[in-house]
Amino acid sequence: MDVSDAVDGAVGTGFPRAPTAGRGAGAPDRRQALARTGLAARPDEAMDRFARMVRAHLGVDVGLVALVDGERQLFPGADGLPEPWGSARQSPLSHSFCQHVVASGQPLIIADTREHPLLRDSLAVVEMRVVGYAGMPLTDDDGRAIGSLCAVDHRPRRWTGAEVAALADLGAACSSELRLRLSRYDAEHARDASRAAWRVAERERGRAEDALEAARRANSELTWLGAVDAALADNRDPDDSARRLAGAVVPRLADCAFTVLVEEPGMVRVAGAAHRDPSRLIGLPVAARLPRQPSLAPLGRVLDSGRAVLVRHFAPLERARDPVEATWLRLCHWLGIGTALLLPLRVGGRGGAFGALVLLRERARRFGDADAALARVVAERASLAIDNARLFAAQANIAATLQRGMLTELPRPDGLELAAVYRPAERAAEVGGDWYDAFRLPGGTLALAVGDATGHDIQAATRMAHLRSSLRTLAVHAEHTPGLLLDWLDEAVDRLGAADHSTVLYAQLAPEPGPDAAGGYRLSWSNAGHPPPVLLAPDGRARLLWEGHAPLLGLAALSGGRRVDGRPTGRVALPPGSTLLCYTDALVESRTRPVDEGIARLLVGAERRHGLSLPRLCVELADELGDTRDDLTVLAVRVTR
Repeated sequence: MDVSDAVDGAVGTGFPRAPTAGRGAGAPDRRQALARTGLAARPDEAMDRFARMVRAHLGVDVGLVALVDGERQLFPGADGLPEPWGSARQSPLSHSFCQHVVASGQPLIIADTREHPLLRDSLAVVEMRVVGYAGMPLTDDDGRAIGSLCAVDHRPRRWTGAEVAALADLGAACSSELRLRLSRYDAEHARDASRAAWRVAERERGRAEDALEAARRANSELTWLGAVDAALADNRDPDDSARRLAGAVVPRLADCAFTVLVEEPGMVRVAGAAHRDPSRLIGLPVAARLPRQPSLAPLGRVLDSGRAVLVRHFAPLERARDPVEATWLRLCHWLGIGTALLLPLRVGGRGGAFGALVLLRERARRFGDADAALARVVAERASLAIDNARLFAAQANIAATLQRGMLTELPRPDGLELAAVYRPAERAAEVGGDWYDAFRLPGGTLALAVGDATGHDIQAATRMAHLRSSLRTLAVHAEHTPGLLLDWLDEAVDRLGAADHSTVLYAQLAPEPGPDAAGGYRLSWSNAGHPPPVLLAPDGRARLLWEGHAPLLGLAALSGGRRVDGRPTGRVALPPGSTLLCYTDALVESRTRPVDEGIARLLVGAERRHGLSLPRLCVELADELGDTRDDLTVLAVRVTR
């Protein structure tokens, strides 16, 4: 209804019966909008001003800003309102004409309410002396009426078009004020919600998330780890690697970080340092070189034991028991440190640490479980990168030592026997891309992996370690199939560009379930372009396991971004006496024989040696079939019960 319609219908009986506004379908939303304005049954300076303008401009007895809330109407703005309503600033809906404006969303213009057949019996007429009435809807940011701007006379009044237009303009201005308050409320609420969410995230750090959230977090961490890897890759200078490592972890993991390297003879040195405020490092009370000796200080314990140390309390400097501990306490007090996490830099399972990554946080920040776990992964990868740089200029046989250091020390699970052979290529100065891994999963499951990263250089070793650690990170979700885990691994290396085109065989061995099981294990596996494993049955017959085969990892880079999805999973039962052989291509392929011939020779050789001990089986197969010009891996598992 426009203004002319409102004036033309001011006295007529054509005003329809509108539903009351208190309990209509939109009542909850309206009450919520009203609550967001912050207005209530008390005077509000801005709303009172609108009421005064209504009274002054239209020359009426009463000006009102009325808001409908449930079973009552509120008057945050009023001028000329008689008692007791003027003090109470509210009335029940039995005294309300404004509820009809709210319910219809249209102006309501009445010359004499006493003559209106639907309104003449209202208590507003009898007790509040509302005779001449004009009300304009007040709307929220969704255009929904939540109240009305009212002009009231105690006597009949013929409203002119100019008066109704003036009231409409004032109503629009009053609606704008209400919307401004709603926007302010929403902005403050969003800010408060953001702050609350941040506080909740801080409190919840380190708690386990469900499988989906864990996978998303793992992908996020892998992306960041990929950036750290990129900062450390292709670097032949250990000191430069140490500086990059310290800079990479600030401020994500620490406020301040140091990379410490062991230096011969009997010394350690600070090779890299970073702080979120670089000026704090000026005049740092730390010598560039320190004696390498057994110490009770955290740094000494990390270097001696090769294990991470978390420090939450720092003794006074005068209580230092040796020079290394005195240097440590002086540093932490100088920087105002509240928590420290020190992680060893070492490769594989070798005993001593060749350095340490020192992460320091100021008193307001603590290390949660998730941060500590991520820091350990960084230290693992940084260990590899820095050690690669240290070893690059060393003698040729050190490359093979590096390769062996990245291979897993085989576990000894009940009911299973494991053995492995790794032989580097004759080109000893090169690092091969072959790798294997074996580790326990929850519920007695054993995880196995054999892979081949492209190349024979430091980059190949880095990709190999990245694949290995990434697969370990994803494999903690033991309830998922190997095919799904390789899907996730493929997605990770695709996004990070970390694997070129690499092959991986990943398998899980789980004990046969149920009290009536006759022993043995159930094998499930997925194969990303790797040579098929060989199953040697208890009776000595050998066969290839072709099931679960899919293209190699990193195929998206070769196929215009199309990645393999839905990798299959093969399954087979392994009764006691069964032997599983996993291997890399150098066992079956060479420049002098095709791969089909090599696989046929492998099957014959495995059957002929099925009665040998597992270590001897691996060694003899490698001796007879292996190509010495390429690095070679054989990983075998035998079910003993």
